[in-house]
This record gives sequence, C-alpha cells and structure tokens, in this order.
Amino acid sequence: MNGSSFVIETPPQFDFLQTVLSHGWVMLAPFRWAAARGRLSYVYQSEAGAVLRLDNVRYWSTRD
Repeated sequence: MNGSSFVIETPPQFDFLQTVLSHGWVMLAPFRWAAARGRLSYVYQSEAGAVLRLDNVRYWSTRD
C-alpha cells in the first residue's frame, strides 16, 4: 500500500497531546490512540464516498 505524508503547521503554543486528550473523543470510534507512541489513527469517509485510513498522526516539534 502506498502512503502519503503531509504537514499541518500549527501555532507555537499548540499542544497536540492536550488537544487529543481534551474531550475524550479519542476514546471513541473511529479513532485509535496509541499513548505509548503518541500516535493517533482514524478512518475518514469523504463526501464523495472515499474511505481513508489515516495512521501515525503524530506531533513533533521543530521549534526547540
């Protein structure tokens, strides 16, 4: 399976972990949270009907 990669720029004060854990939605389908690895996965269905599985959504800082 081929994959693609992209980056979403965030403001300096953005906290990925706080966002992921803030409302509990990460504990509900279609999300999967791998806490030990800090990775989020989920399934998305577009309006056109395409189903995409997004794996290894993660955050790392290049601001340090």
